[in-house]
Amino acid sequence: MAAVKLRFPIAQALEKLSSEDLARFRTLMREPRGDGLSPNRFRVAQVEGKNCQELARLLVDTFVGKAIDIALKMLRLIDCNLAADELVEALETTPRWGRSKTLPDVPSLSRRRDQPASRQRTLPRQQSLDIPEKVSAPVEKGHFVDRHRNELIERVSHMYPILDHLLQEQVLGQEQYDQAMELRPYQAQMRFLFGGPLKTGGERAKEVLMSAICIHYPSLVQELWKKEG
Repeated sequence: MAAVKLRFPIAQALEKLSSEDLARFRTLMREPRGDGLSPNRFRVAQVEGKNCQELARLLVDTFVGKAIDIALKMLRLIDCNLAADELVEALETTPRWGRSKTLPDVPSLSRRRDQPASRQRTLPRQQSLDIPEKVSAPVEKGHFVDRHRNELIERVSHMYPILDHLLQEQVLGQEQYDQAMELRPYQAQMRFLFGGPLKTGGERAKEVLMSAICIHYPSLVQELWKKEG
């Protein structure tokens, strides 16, 4: 497959992202994947400030035929399902590229109102993008972080990177961040989030918290997800 034919659909998908989501995509490119491909992650200098075309070129030049699958999984992990779906559709309508029409379905973690109940979901993981292709949808309603509030309070013991992420994504203001950082023990910090910022921030705040937990506690997320299934 010509490299340009691989780069084009990836770049086109990335151009659908907001500046915030594109920044999250760049951040994920710097996280360890653990899929056995080299390099395991990109350096900061390779991705920071790069536009969509440059990121697509980097993925294709590095991973060639695997670039599409990696880009698709990363789009799902940052909850950019519309862009991922359009990437799948572009591939399905272009069979001459040698792609199978059956591509990995790695939908969003949270149940969105516009998604049918039968939509399959998978787990974001920092250490590996080898995510199970099919996971039964849980019967519980509500967001993942709400369904597992108690487990997250008890088991997310290193809150500083979580709070940093929430501050960067503007879920927390500086005053709230400073207040949370002063709380002890760590359970009090998570309770603070559930008691205020997650209520006022709504669905987006929960999504941002979820993405941070997925990065820093992938094994815990996988365990809770399997428990639901």
